[in-house]
Amino acid sequence: MGSLKPWALTVLLVAGLAGGLAAQAGGVHHGVLVGFSPSVLSPNGTNHLVQIDAYNRGVAYTTSPPGTWPFWGSPHGMVMDVDNRNVILPVLVDSRGLFSALVHWNPALPGVGDTLWFGPTAGLFAGATEWTLNADGNPVTLDRLSNPPRLAEYDRLSKIWRFKPLSGSLASFAGMSGLHWDALNGGYLFAGWSGGGMGNPPALGPTVLYRASHDGTSVTVLARDTSSAALAGFGGHMLDNGDWVSSSAAAGALYYTVKRASGKWSAGPAYQGRAFLDVTAEVHAAQGRGFFGVYSQGSGGVAYVDPTTAPATIISMYSGGASTWPGAPSQPLEVLPLHQRTLCTRRTLGGCWDLNIRPCSVQLADKPFVVAAGVTGSGPPTLLPDGREIFLHLDLISYVSMVGGLAPFFRGNLGRLDRNGEATAVLDLTALGTAANGIVVHFCGVVLDPNAPSGVALVLEPHAMVIEVRP
Repeated sequence: MGSLKPWALTVLLVAGLAGGLAAQAGGVHHGVLVGFSPSVLSPNGTNHLVQIDAYNRGVAYTTSPPGTWPFWGSPHGMVMDVDNRNVILPVLVDSRGLFSALVHWNPALPGVGDTLWFGPTAGLFAGATEWTLNADGNPVTLDRLSNPPRLAEYDRLSKIWRFKPLSGSLASFAGMSGLHWDALNGGYLFAGWSGGGMGNPPALGPTVLYRASHDGTSVTVLARDTSSAALAGFGGHMLDNGDWVSSSAAAGALYYTVKRASGKWSAGPAYQGRAFLDVTAEVHAAQGRGFFGVYSQGSGGVAYVDPTTAPATIISMYSGGASTWPGAPSQPLEVLPLHQRTLCTRRTLGGCWDLNIRPCSVQLADKPFVVAAGVTGSGPPTLLPDGREIFLHLDLISYVSMVGGLAPFFRGNLGRLDRNGEATAVLDLTALGTAANGIVVHFCGVVLDPNAPSGVALVLEPHAMVIEVRP
């Protein structure tokens, strides 16, 4: 380990960090999961998932009575869990929606694994659509039908629900166009529109991108479009560089983006008469700037977009047929690249968090890694020769963390990945008590390989957390 520290520091601060493994080439993925519309649209209580492997081969899975979950609703709200192996699915357990559950879909089975939570829906969330994971590793949704709208968080440590009312006036359908933990600043990003109802386009009124603080006490508008038709559809996601990308509800555009700090919605290209119904970033491709979109026009399928090229590169990844792509009245409302959560935190005690380093690639087994932490911001980013961006402002804390100098508060952030290509560091702020609460800690990291260009095999996705030590 003694020789690793100066090598890691040299690579991060001096080397050009060019190149990377083929796993970061455009369009490469480790599997994709597509969730279809809630079973309330289907008279027999049937719901569908399509799981696509890394070779773009898809298999459809159906749930219907008398299955384990006879009424499986809202699979379009699914998110990859902190273990980077299982997918969290919000499900309706009965036909009237009185009982709900959060369960794991295990892509390796494939099938439903364990249950995180089960109970009555009343009083928890009535208008929930999109879900995300916060820096505690807890599932969070936005209940737009509560008054005022609020964030509903399932605390996995205490096994209770926590509610955070959102300040200010929100659009009627806020949160239906995506909800995502802000990996650069902490807090939540969510989008939606206002107007009189659903349809195509979904509603009339401005399309708005919001940012909420981690506790909901502050909500700001990042972008607003005041045209008469909603632009964003039913899903959106943040890219590694802070850009927001949304599905499209307007004719002639495949997707919409809000460039970081631009305050403006911009139409993506027209493409074969299609519009994405959901989009999700792919962290292993296009320097963390690529994303997948799902569409239902024609046979339906999944496409990959690399926006780093001019014009944007669009690749058809999967086109479903009658046996592998469910038809009407179902439609795809979620596309989720599997094994994409390469760096994230999960609370384990009142003042302790595990920092999961999860490339989940056996190609990276036993490779050295280093994760740095800083407190003065995520940017401006360092632009790498191959187009990747490192979002961490180098400060005294980050310099010290790179050589393992923050122990015992931050330990295990230098080492080697295990045989599965994984590692876990620990952030322990118990001794500080609540003195540091409110400070945002920013993380970034790399996996090292002397045989890779500039000694860097993989750049991990950025991650931010807001310190909130609890008694």
